[in-house]
Amino acid sequence: MGFNTKILLRFDDICPTMNWEQWNRAKNLLDEKGKVALLGVVPDCQDTDLFIDEPRPDFWDYIKALHGQGYTIAMHGYKHVFECGHSEFAGLPYEKQLEKIQKGKAVLEEHGIETDVFFAPAHNYDDNTLRALSACGFKYMSDGLSRKPYSRFGVTLLPCRSGGIPRISKNSG
Repeated sequence: MGFNTKILLRFDDICPTMNWEQWNRAKNLLDEKGKVALLGVVPDCQDTDLFIDEPRPDFWDYIKALHGQGYTIAMHGYKHVFECGHSEFAGLPYEKQLEKIQKGKAVLEEHGIETDVFFAPAHNYDDNTLRALSACGFKYMSDGLSRKPYSRFGVTLLPCRSGGIPRISKNSG
């Protein structure tokens, strides 16, 4: 290709009751290629759609081990339950969003996981989400709706596609 392209691979909905067979297949492929990814961990998953397998009893130790292998851990919402249409956050008052983000971050920290990366379930967020994230010390969000990173309210939004493989050119950013 002749130019340096970086692609961030992210996995959403990481929780104790996720589809572990599917994750293990993905993890094996990453291991074969010597790659790591961004993992969106749901701090207190209450989304019944994600109750697929029995809870993994060593979940939090496993997540810390993945972090030790170079994986980046992000907070992926709080409970992954939508309160406002198709969003856990967008449309809610700032105070409510701040409370959810504080509680989610506290759950992660109780398990020894510190992160400054966030992404919202269903890619739905608003300015109140970004303000609350900034107030809670988050510096990055993997949900930017652009071709290049940009910043709002002190949070850098990283481009994200919800599916498909982007066409990469020298001018892609």
